[in-house]
Amino acid sequence: MTGSALGMLKLFGGSLVLLYGQLQRVIGYAGILALGYGVMALGLALLALVGTPLAWFVGAAAVGAGYAWSRRAS
Repeated sequence: MTGSALGMLKLFGGSLVLLYGQLQRVIGYAGILALGYGVMALGLALLALVGTPLAWFVGAAAVGAGYAWSRRAS
């Protein structure tokens, strides 16, 4: 399960970073950072508070997307 969740994190992070250019044009650098950190916080909250396997995968995907967007912007 851990390996599958980490794979989901990397898959979503790598896939959604391709949308960075479009998002940056629409919401700017500050918006991308806020969105990235917000999505990452949502994912971490899901991982910490919800104990179902589906929530683990959704949380890992959110962390991956948020990390990719926030790292790309900074």
